Amino acid sequence: YGHFKANRVFRRFVLRGIEKVNIEIGLMSLAHNMLKKAALTY
Repeated sequence: YGHFKANRVFRRFVLRGIEKVNIEIGLMSLAHNMLKKAALTY
């Protein structure tokens, strides 16, 4: 979570509710992992 706040300029959740926040964190994690994978292939 700290990496998202510092390097991805994530300050607050857009959605409300624990289920929606979990989905939002999941999407951020997915994007983070895809960016890491893309950086390794090039």
